[in-house]
Parts: sequence; C-alpha cells; structure tokens
Amino acid sequence: MKDLFCLIGTVLISVSLFSNSFGEEKKEYEAWLVKEIVNSNLIIKACCKNNTAEETKLILKITAEKKGKAGTSRSIQSNVVLLKAKEKKCDSQIVFNLLEYDNYNIILEAYKDNNLIARDFIVKGNKSD
Repeated sequence: MKDLFCLIGTVLISVSLFSNSFGEEKKEYEAWLVKEIVNSNLIIKACCKNNTAEETKLILKITAEKKGKAGTSRSIQSNVVLLKAKEKKCDSQIVFNLLEYDNYNIILEAYKDNNLIARDFIVKGNKSD
C-alpha cells in the first residue's frame, strides 16, 4: 500500500511539472536587452527571437540616455533584423563610457509590420547596481 501511495505521488508530481512547463502560451516573437559592463563601458545588446515556423523581419529600436556631471548623452538606433524560423539573434549594440555617478535609461522596442510587439528596458542609478 505504501508503494502505491509513493507511485501516485510520483505520478502527480510528474504531471504537475509537465503541465507547468508547457502550460504557458508561447509568444510569436520576443525581444530583450542584455547588459554588460566591461572596463567602465556599459554595453547594451538587443536580442530577439522568432518562435514561429516562418521567416520574418523585425525592426529593433534602442533609445539610450546617460546622465552624468558632464551632461546628457542620447543615442537612438534602429535596425532591421531578418530572422529565420525559430531563430534567435543578438544583433544591435550601444556602448557608453560609465562613471561611478552616471544614471542611464535604455529602452528597446521591437516592431513587426509597424506594430509594437515587444518592449524591454533597463534603468540604473549607478554602474554598481
């Protein structure tokens, strides 16, 4: 009887894990920012993924702003990214030289057929955050 309860418990846990990992609806397209700090340089990369079975074209727009004692620095970059079916790319990149007291705000917007399909952002008060 004890073995039967263990078996039922194992089956229930397995079913629970299976349904949690596959229960979410997958988005057709994804976009996100990746942040690296190397030698006082803030490197921001824009990544995107096509979860469909068809080739597609996305427009990635990165808007970056850094505020420090020397003033404000702004950069806007737009790229067209061609993605094959199920492909992931980290394509666009913006680099800022950071000082200890700099604040920055980076926004990524991904568009398909002029419609906003994904958005991500990074906001920090200083480079140690």
